[in-house]
Amino acid sequence: MQILDYDFPIGRNTSLCRSADDPTSKLCDGTNDHKHDTVVKRIGSSMDCKWSGPVSPQEFLDKFLDVVVAKAMPNLTHNRQMALKAAVTGSSDPCEGHQVGHHERFSYGPLIEAVKEYCPKLKLEKTADTPETILWSKRSIKIKPDITAYDSTQSPKVRKTDLSLAEILFEIKSRNGVDPFAKIDAGLSNNVEADDTLDQISTYAGALLARQFRTHCFSVFIFGEHVRLVRWDRGGATFTDKFHLWEEPFLLDFLWRYSSADRETRGNDPSVVALNEKDAVGKRRASRAREILKMEKKEKVYEFTVDDEATKKKRVFYGGNVVMKTPPTPTGRSTRGFLVTTLDALDLIGSVADWSCHIHYLKETWRILLDALEPEWKIYQRLKGVNVPHVPTILASGDAVGKWQSTVTGTVATKNYGRDIRRHYHCYVVMKEVGRPLTDFKIQKELVGAMRDALKAHQAAYEGANVLHRDVSVGNILIYGQGGLLIDWEFSKVVQPRMSDTPRLDERTGTWQFISARILLLTGQDMLHTVADDLESFFHVLCWVAIQYVEHKLSDKTIITFMRSVYDHSTQENGRDTGGKNKQSAILLKDFSGYVGFRGGPLSQMIEAIEHILCCWYQSLNARANPLNLTLDEVVLYLKGQGIPESVYSKFRVTGRAFIELDRHAVQSILEPGNSGYFQEILLIVDNLKEKARSRDVNEVPELRNHDWMLQMFNVALDSLNQRQEDVQRAVHRNLWGAVKAARSREAREEKKRTWLEEYEKNKASNPANNANEEVEEDTEAPPKKKPRTLASRSTSRARQGRSNPHAGPSSIHQQSGDAAGGHRDEHPRKRSRSGGRHQQFHSSSNQSANGLRRSTRLREKSQNGRLSRPGSRG
Repeated sequence: MQILDYDFPIGRNTSLCRSADDPTSKLCDGTNDHKHDTVVKRIGSSMDCKWSGPVSPQEFLDKFLDVVVAKAMPNLTHNRQMALKAAVTGSSDPCEGHQVGHHERFSYGPLIEAVKEYCPKLKLEKTADTPETILWSKRSIKIKPDITAYDSTQSPKVRKTDLSLAEILFEIKSRNGVDPFAKIDAGLSNNVEADDTLDQISTYAGALLARQFRTHCFSVFIFGEHVRLVRWDRGGATFTDKFHLWEEPFLLDFLWRYSSADRETRGNDPSVVALNEKDAVGKRRASRAREILKMEKKEKVYEFTVDDEATKKKRVFYGGNVVMKTPPTPTGRSTRGFLVTTLDALDLIGSVADWSCHIHYLKETWRILLDALEPEWKIYQRLKGVNVPHVPTILASGDAVGKWQSTVTGTVATKNYGRDIRRHYHCYVVMKEVGRPLTDFKIQKELVGAMRDALKAHQAAYEGANVLHRDVSVGNILIYGQGGLLIDWEFSKVVQPRMSDTPRLDERTGTWQFISARILLLTGQDMLHTVADDLESFFHVLCWVAIQYVEHKLSDKTIITFMRSVYDHSTQENGRDTGGKNKQSAILLKDFSGYVGFRGGPLSQMIEAIEHILCCWYQSLNARANPLNLTLDEVVLYLKGQGIPESVYSKFRVTGRAFIELDRHAVQSILEPGNSGYFQEILLIVDNLKEKARSRDVNEVPELRNHDWMLQMFNVALDSLNQRQEDVQRAVHRNLWGAVKAARSREAREEKKRTWLEEYEKNKASNPANNANEEVEEDTEAPPKKKPRTLASRSTSRARQGRSNPHAGPSSIHQQSGDAAGGHRDEHPRKRSRSGGRHQQFHSSSNQSANGLRRSTRLREKSQNGRLSRPGSRG
């Protein structure tokens, strides 16, 4: 699928290690590579460091499928063993291995027959030839598991591959050597095919989780004579030791247990149930929900049960109108958003003119289980307690209830590949207000007003509740009414009093495109996310939107280059994403006001003023900072950087000015007897900082630790915009099609040609009677029957010479045309007759219209063939 505009960034947290939702952000890096294999590889990379195993097959079954089965599993007899062997090798002789030429496709049907007795409540379908297409980041991906298992009561009716109903995904490889888990299990290096298979099964599992309401899912991987079972959740994947297909009964035991398991054990979320429309009450409620939420008739209506943490009661909401989809990556927060309504609204009698007050927003996410991060609903309660304005009103929120609502990857296996696997907990938040995306602004005062209100919310939360948002991004600021809302406080933090006396390593949170340059530049170092970083994020949100939707001097193609260079650029250092150099350089060089060149007005003036202050800020940070301006946390970080242990530096909770004024007696009273060995070292650090403070070349750091200066600029700009006519504030809806189309890869163009040719041959086969005399009009992107000659203007003598030269091939003619016309290729369409008529070129200056040329062509064919070609029968 063609990308028509700049990719929307995906929010993520990267506070402790490389990945939380960060793989999705790398997936949405704006590249124009549409090749299916490349997309699958990028999705597969989201599983890096998320593998747990191997565990024994028996432990796997006892942990994840500990179910009570009514009757015993059928015995694995010799005949059943031989049936399994024949399915994957093509031979039933115990002494023979794989038959020569036995392809994995020959295994699908026989394998289904061999195991169906062990899964009576499942229906297995061969789905390798019937792919389902899913969309990801404006790209299309074909999902085609070799075999898919469905519940026998809900098997698909329209197509064999339906991820919204799938239960288990099977992937089969005919050779023993294609074990993608070898490098994880035994530390061996993978071949290319094994790595591709690992990416493939990861993509399939991620797509299944994205299409359903699930806590986890299972897949089966068969390679040659061996099998591995895999369980996926939002933390990662747990896999088993490899076991023999027909000599060990673990696969059959897995299918037997799964077939007998309840929906929750299989992985279905018990908090979400589709309304039963066969029931009269369910049908009425579903019909009313579709009316309120403007859903299509074919869309399912779900009942969401939220266990409200505040009231300790269950709240029920109805809906399913998706307004925010999760990408098909297996792990991460996987946030989804739905429009929902209440039971009171469904039970209203009669027609209602305006349903807006009955429509709410339900957010489903997998929050990170981390002591330093409070659940989002607790943050909202804290904000509500101090009357913070311009934040959503929470109707209900809390962790989902159920056995598998927290991820367990990394808790079963003793060996985890790579870093520690982060755990997540499933939760729901229902908000009363439903806003519009910031990029949907119609006039500039909507953009500025929404951001001004979000900045007010940020200030009130910071000053009144000591809460710092730490994820200011374009997706977390909404237009609501005449103002705005600041949402998604999941990564916010109470900054005073501190939740921990120890600064965390690499405390980088937020959405990559809007994280401050300072934070990105300090990747891997001790850092503290401050209010100054959030204020810079507001500036980047404003510029990110304005560059795409407000008038300025950059062309569409230059916009894409600038956005990718400044906002998307990142590199790898020691296994971590790092960046920020281009963003800092853009601020220091004042590219946002100078290079971009906004067309004047209050918005342009505000961007220029904020950029100037940020420029001074970075100039001062690059110079030697004045120790007198060090905050409490910065003093701690400085002492830690000097090699002072935590037991000592945690005692000095003072500002830089107070620290410099410490004398020998004060230092000795702070240190305990056990830490007296650091007495002289602390005194030396104090003396060094005093000397720096006396230095004449120390530059004062501008005060960027309050909101007043930025709020004043937003207020001034908004007042000016309120006095201007709306028609001069309109958003510029840019068409970036041409710029992106010009940058498409060769593979993407060839894929489009193949698609066009297949469609053409299909249409040709369906109308054989019209093929002889049909009229063909060549598409500039479609593959012609013969290579067309690209000609320059008729007034170009060199082009005429090239055209008249019978020995000049297409490449030489193209070169001559380019030379004569300055590299410009004539894009006027040409048309040729199937009956042998020569190419005719249309020119806007020609007296003969296109209709006249078509008419003359048909008359000529009539004289030769006795009838006209059917109009419109083009390839």
